[in-house]
Amino acid sequence: MALQEKKLLVEGETDRNFFKACLRQAGIVEQVWVGPPIDFSDKKYGKGNALHILPNLIEGLADGSSKRLAIIVDADFPETDLGFTKTWLKIAKILRDSGYSLPDNPQKSSAGFLFPHTDGLPDFGLWIMPNNSTDGLLEDFIKASIINAEKPLLSHAIKIVEKLPTRKFKEIHLRKAEIATWMAWQTMPGQSLDGAVVGKLLDFQTGQAKHFLDWLKKVYA
Repeated sequence: MALQEKKLLVEGETDRNFFKACLRQAGIVEQVWVGPPIDFSDKKYGKGNALHILPNLIEGLADGSSKRLAIIVDADFPETDLGFTKTWLKIAKILRDSGYSLPDNPQKSSAGFLFPHTDGLPDFGLWIMPNNSTDGLLEDFIKASIINAEKPLLSHAIKIVEKLPTRKFKEIHLRKAEIATWMAWQTMPGQSLDGAVVGKLLDFQTGQAKHFLDWLKKVYA
């Protein structure tokens, strides 16, 4: 199966499933190929590999094999994997080297980024999870986007994780543990993160999640 002309580069399989569910929520899932680096190259998974192959995918915009392109990556944290500022700087250099116009410093924007090209190539879409301005992960985006009816259950999950007698996970993975605990108490325990979208546990009508869907539509519709 040939890759669609509209591509969304992500870090891994969990991200693929989650963002496909979001594209379905936006009504444009059939138009976009969502894939980690392994879909487009001999590289496997992860932010580093995604950034490594990004210049080649941008070349696809130049030769016409792609019509739209965006990337979604986690900011992560400075002590382990760049954090927001260094992630922005790495991506900004790649995009500028490829002819895109970017500000020196990103404006704080929960609405995502869409950058123009100096020679008229299609605009490039960028979303750095969770909110395009702070360190963090996809799980931080989910935590900020859950519906009001789920907030008491999430609060209880947070308290349970806080009271664990022994934490085997690192502090930077605290949010992952909280969200995984909350997801384990849903109708279908053990779901991956896309279950939060499919199960209508996130509020796409207001706030950050709405901004995200609006950004997806702006990039691909």
